[in-house]
Amino acid sequence: MSKHVYTTFGTFDFGILGECECEISFTYSPGHPGSWYRRNGDPGDPPDPAEADVVKVMCDGVDITALAADAISDHPAFEEAAAEAYNDANEE
Repeated sequence: MSKHVYTTFGTFDFGILGECECEISFTYSPGHPGSWYRRNGDPGDPPDPAEADVVKVMCDGVDITALAADAISDHPAFEEAAAEAYNDANEE
């Protein structure tokens, strides 16, 4: 199954190079809370956490994915921004 690619924007501080507005493309899976039991009494499923994977990072028209993808994925605000972009895209 192919995953849908979502996009969000963020401003990043590159130290002495200054700040840059970046376009971040990513895939997102919202996960599910899991269950103790199924309706028929069988054991349920374990929880599946939300997961966001950076696909591409563009900054001023330059692809900086190789330099920034890990740092963005590890940033606490990224998961929140990814969830928000996913929810916004799926409200329609």
